[in-house]
Amino acid sequence: MPNSKLVIFTDSYPYGSAEPFLANELEYLAAAFEKILIIPLNYGTSKEARALPANVTCTKPILNSTKDKVELAKRGLLNCVPLGWYLGELLKGKATASAKTMWSWGIGLLLSRAILSSKQVKNVLKDDDCTTFYFYWGIRSSFIIPLINKKGRKIAVRFHGSDTYEETNGGYIPLREQQLAAIDRCYFCSEYGKRYVENKYPFVQAKAEVSRLGVHERGVGQPSTDGVFRIITLSNMVPLKRLELLVEALMHSTIRIEWTHIGDGETWETVTSSAQQLPSNVKAAFLGRLPNQKVIEYLTKNSVDLFLNVSSSEGVPVSIMEALSMGIPVLATAVGGSPEIVDDKVGRLVSPSITPEELMREIEAIAQHPSYDTLRANARNRWTERCNAKTLYQQFCQSILNI
Repeated sequence: MPNSKLVIFTDSYPYGSAEPFLANELEYLAAAFEKILIIPLNYGTSKEARALPANVTCTKPILNSTKDKVELAKRGLLNCVPLGWYLGELLKGKATASAKTMWSWGIGLLLSRAILSSKQVKNVLKDDDCTTFYFYWGIRSSFIIPLINKKGRKIAVRFHGSDTYEETNGGYIPLREQQLAAIDRCYFCSEYGKRYVENKYPFVQAKAEVSRLGVHERGVGQPSTDGVFRIITLSNMVPLKRLELLVEALMHSTIRIEWTHIGDGETWETVTSSAQQLPSNVKAAFLGRLPNQKVIEYLTKNSVDLFLNVSSSEGVPVSIMEALSMGIPVLATAVGGSPEIVDDKVGRLVSPSITPEELMREIEAIAQHPSYDTLRANARNRWTERCNAKTLYQQFCQSILNI
């Protein structure tokens, strides 16, 4: 085992319930590095921490909550961290295109200064044993990358979906070019995301690779046998997940359907209210946010016939990988990296501009598919070929050790 220490910057892991898939990855990283230190940005949904491998420790989060703008303003302004990079960005006009870009610039400035002035980060910057910094997201904590003295350290960043595309961040990500220039290895969760960044910043090609998140074998799910077609969606309830589109589609159903959604968020009231108007042959259940283990239990202990994702933007959804691992067919919009793991062999890939009526026809086509059992077998095989956590994370660990 290398005599080295890995520092992982997360949004909240191991606190709260977010970033659940990092737990899978951490098993392999813990075997590859002598010691690992996790620095969470905030507590997220809870101050309760999840269990960690024996050689992994975590600090207190840098902020109590990134949603507390008063705390962020105080921590981001009342310190001596230099302003030069951000002022330069402002003078070049990159941040002044709109109110949204100015807001992103301001949040980036405050986050960077709050993080760099924290005891947690000051301590690791002084510790020469911290040989590798790994940022789990391409925004927020990783805003500090252009501002730190690397002192020979290796810097790796994983890019998912929302942190990859500038369009989903108001058209602007603070210090993006400088950040990418300072990174030693960029790990993209999809080929689509990798090409997107390489097209905008060609110099990234020399240090970019696709490294998908993966899932472990969890068992095989079972299809319904009572004439009801059971659909599940699993996501935050936010506009880009477009759950309202599914509600509108289900209004046109001619078959018996039970739709279950796991997750919560800002569109909860709108979606649940609209779902009350569904026809009598369609039932909807909203289970709220569940820990990852409870999600797995639900998928393996209940009949599920179709996993559905109609997002307008994605990386490569790990939730789809979970479904494939259990042999559940998937219907997804052709956005981001979804086409890299979903096609007609395992379900259906549809246009992001699909109408509610068209979406309902696609759902019913899968429900009445003459080779439905083959779809389920193909889904399981797709997981084996492209989404197996053991294979993917072993490759990732070897790569990060070789930077």
